[in-house]
Amino acid sequence: MARRELSPEELEYARRLKAIWLRKRKELGLTQEQVGLACGWSGQTAFEQYLNARRPLNVEAVLKLAKVLKVHPTEIMPSIAKLLPAESKPREDVSEEALELARMIEQLPSEQRAALRSAAQAFVDTAKKQDSKVKKA
Repeated sequence: MARRELSPEELEYARRLKAIWLRKRKELGLTQEQVGLACGWSGQTAFEQYLNARRPLNVEAVLKLAKVLKVHPTEIMPSIAKLLPAESKPREDVSEEALELARMIEQLPSEQRAALRSAAQAFVDTAKKQDSKVKKA
């Protein structure tokens, strides 16, 4: 039985997944085998087929992969947004840089996150003081 050709949209989802995988695999210390098993598949074969556009991604696979790869499902499949509850949709007003920083911060141990939060608050407080001095002048 011949495999059907993937639609341009399905090819785009596979391209997005592959880009995420290339960006995240070292960061998360994952192999294709580990991803497949974490998704509940028998190994790396299903993941490899999704990754290389040999099998079209479906909603269930996207949700599993997003969880394992620690990304929002819409990063893989933007059209999935209409199926998700409103509170789980990514904010449109948040930059990609802010999202990447947030992902990096989430990976820190809690003590380091707390120290980073304190340092960031100190920077914000300093900026506010400088801003109010400029406005008074």
